[in-house]
Amino acid sequence: MAPGTQLGTMANVENVWTLCMYFVPPGTQTRVVTMEKKDDGKADEYMGACYEFCYTLLGELTMYWGENAAVVREGHQTL
Repeated sequence: MAPGTQLGTMANVENVWTLCMYFVPPGTQTRVVTMEKKDDGKADEYMGACYEFCYTLLGELTMYWGENAAVVREGHQTL
């Protein structure tokens, strides 16, 4: 997790999936994830094709995407 962030577990359903709340302070960049079919090892976390759902309760969320993890970490998109 990024510095200053907090993760709280709300529910654990028979060790199949977990519902969590993730607090991210303003201005914090979290992590670079990959959703490719195969993990290439360049991202901080491998999520596979469809493992996570995010919903912003308060504030704004900015997402960057691309194939170059280093560029995405700098806050730029590569198309």
